[in-house]
Amino acid sequence: TGWRTNVWAAHYTAATGVWGTDTLAENDNTVDMSAPQVVVDGAGNSLMVWTRTIPTTPYNYTIRTDVMANRYDAATGTWGTPVLLENDSTNSISPSIGMDAAGNGMAVWTQRTSTSQGGYIWAARFAAATNTWSAPSLVDTTLSTNSTVSPRVKLDNNGNALATWGVLEPGYAWNVWVNRYNRATGNWGAPKRITPAGVDTRNAELAFDPSGNALLLWQQRNTVLADPSASLNGRQAPNPYDLVSARYIAATQTWLTPELAENNDTGGVSRFRFGLDAEGHGIVAWALDGNYYTNRYFSILANHTNTVVCNDCTLPAARVGQPYYTNLFPNPGKYSVITGTKGT
Repeated sequence: TGWRTNVWAAHYTAATGVWGTDTLAENDNTVDMSAPQVVVDGAGNSLMVWTRTIPTTPYNYTIRTDVMANRYDAATGTWGTPVLLENDSTNSISPSIGMDAAGNGMAVWTQRTSTSQGGYIWAARFAAATNTWSAPSLVDTTLSTNSTVSPRVKLDNNGNALATWGVLEPGYAWNVWVNRYNRATGNWGAPKRITPAGVDTRNAELAFDPSGNALLLWQQRNTVLADPSASLNGRQAPNPYDLVSARYIAATQTWLTPELAENNDTGGVSRFRFGLDAEGHGIVAWALDGNYYTNRYFSILANHTNTVVCNDCTLPAARVGQPYYTNLFPNPGKYSVITGTKGT
């Protein structure tokens, strides 16, 4: 009884510039669905993941969340049958999905342990040739007693994957961890912490270039900006985070030393978006907290390096209010940036 939430989708056809009719990606009207994530391959096929919430006691006093997936077939214009990616009795949350050019996919999620709020990062691979999902495999095998959050995954053109997530470590500092899936062996490697121990970091995002190199960006606490006594005429103190990047080199399967993607210490980075184009050039746009307003800036990252070519190049003039969104659409030789604000 009562209302339920479903997952819907609409397909956009570039040739005609027309959106299709809203379609259910699943049809279970007995439980709630939430947090959908979707990716599309070059042929227009899509993979979607989301969470399913199931009451485990009468009157919904306790619940369990599962991770579900489905595939959209561009040739038939239809969604398939939803698939349960795991069958654990504990909560599985925060799914993320990646896809390669051949239509293969990788889903990652956090699966809570039964004894604490800690958890493991799990993954399942979608094989386009057989239209099937693999059994879940562990991405992170060492941190079950710590809180793990916000897993993200991306695939390169050869089907290799990089996953990143946050881990709450001793001292209440969040750190960014990564792991790589090797398509040739079908295995995940050893988890690696990218950020310095004891320094709070968050909101990591990944992108691949066509050669399999990757760029990882995150927010990292700046102790100069983190003075709790700082205030802006009674307003909230500046967000004390820098924007930091690290480059993954596919040829050597190594990470370069992290570097600042911006060097403005007058305010903190509150949110960001970035992407890489077909030549491996990147652009990142972020919101920078200032004295009563927020500016947007962008930096262009050089091809196959971890150095900034254009640092703190101001985008639109300052706006009053807090940032609402920042989206990027990088293309070869040019970059499209959309920003918006909430407030006047």
